[in-house]
Amino acid sequence: MSTKASGPHPPQRHRLRIAIATAGAATILASPITALLPSIGAVGSVAAASRIGKPGHKIGCTAVIAGGTDSVIAKIIATWTKKHPNTAIALWQTDTRCPVSVGSYRPNAHLEPASNNKLLTSIGALLALGPTFRYTTRLVTPDSVVTKDPVLTLVGSGDPILATTRYAGAYFGPASDTLGALVAPLTHRVAGCATVDTTPQFLGPTGVDASLFDHQARNPYWYPGDIGSIQPLSAIVTNENFAGSDQKRAVSDAVVAAAQRLEAVIHSDQAHGHPLVWCDARHGATGATGATGATGATGPTVPTGNRILSQVSSPALSTILRLQNVPSDNFVAEQLIKTIGARVATPGTSANGAARGVSILTQQHLLLRGDRMVDGSGLSPRNLESPTTFTRVFLAALRGASWGTPLLASLPHPGQGTLTTRLHGLSGRVRAKTGTLDHVSNISGVVTSVNRHTYVFSIMCNGITPAQIADAHTFEDAIVTRLAHGVVP
Repeated sequence: MSTKASGPHPPQRHRLRIAIATAGAATILASPITALLPSIGAVGSVAAASRIGKPGHKIGCTAVIAGGTDSVIAKIIATWTKKHPNTAIALWQTDTRCPVSVGSYRPNAHLEPASNNKLLTSIGALLALGPTFRYTTRLVTPDSVVTKDPVLTLVGSGDPILATTRYAGAYFGPASDTLGALVAPLTHRVAGCATVDTTPQFLGPTGVDASLFDHQARNPYWYPGDIGSIQPLSAIVTNENFAGSDQKRAVSDAVVAAAQRLEAVIHSDQAHGHPLVWCDARHGATGATGATGATGATGPTVPTGNRILSQVSSPALSTILRLQNVPSDNFVAEQLIKTIGARVATPGTSANGAARGVSILTQQHLLLRGDRMVDGSGLSPRNLESPTTFTRVFLAALRGASWGTPLLASLPHPGQGTLTTRLHGLSGRVRAKTGTLDHVSNISGVVTSVNRHTYVFSIMCNGITPAQIADAHTFEDAIVTRLAHGVVP
């Protein structure tokens, strides 16, 4: 029997939505920041000196040496900060024994990181879960079930990218795990299993087990006025908990939506001539009672007295991080935080996940005193981090940290995701994470110059207006472009 969705839909994403601000060509060309740069077009070829994503310098020195600030960068910073003092910048050259500062402005100031916070979430997940971690979602049934009265239960693992085939094709690509793949083993004849009645009434009740996470659908540190900024968090996710097959409107109840989508997929397969196949206890099962799945703690423990009928695993965490960081997906980041929290205690909570992430980052000597991380996405204004924190992250990534390669590989380069319209001509030389709110524009990353120097950078602009975001992008891109020319301190 199908359950019905009820209640009003949550408000649409609004003020704190991650927005990719675009600027007209006239605005960019008229910018005094851009005028400070030489007229050069693309900076070298992609093949010339690209080492992004290939950590290699495993030198232990992390003390930052003061270098001379490039005159062009100095003018760019002075022009911007005169009108926008709530800015913080750290620029380091890293292909030296110790990192050398080639430009800075209040580098230890604690500002809102926006989606730069996802860099810290990514590291926490890589260390708490491992780069090969996979979520596993299962369909189970009670051992005592008889073939004429089955009950299906969908056991959620917190997987943020479990989706219908249509949604997965639009947003995740062919590698994603789907409800269709979960149902497929039940709609194909298996030796020793019975083909059963295909009428909808046969299914009986369809249950959903979302007990791996708590029932708090929003992070406790988001302001009430921003409650519509993200879909409801849950241990069971289908289509990122959006209604339908696009990203226009959130579901009102993740559990109800999952049950409805599961039944729809089963009935669709039956309508296409694929009868439901059922294995009772006498003929063997597709999973063992009480099994927990493959290595890597991929899913919640199946409740005692239940049999696994089928299961589907997500892509590895390293792939999920790319799905998170290239488009800057807030929902995936928040699901990861709850997943980390479930490693601390069940049910998993956002608070436990964030606290565990801070503990991990502290052990890695990445955080400054005063840094604060309270969620995964960076939506909360209570997150406070500094440019020095992010340049430390990239320095460690380049110098061989275990999480360095998957972190760098998860970030977009110019022409992708949040960098689709930015840093033209630098593809193959830059990997970076942006962070944009209505009053924030940040970018942090790594750049390889035409003369084979490597730089890490973090530029954080707070206290701006939505109308000034395009100008902030121009300012940030001017600095990164100048670094790509090879600034020598």
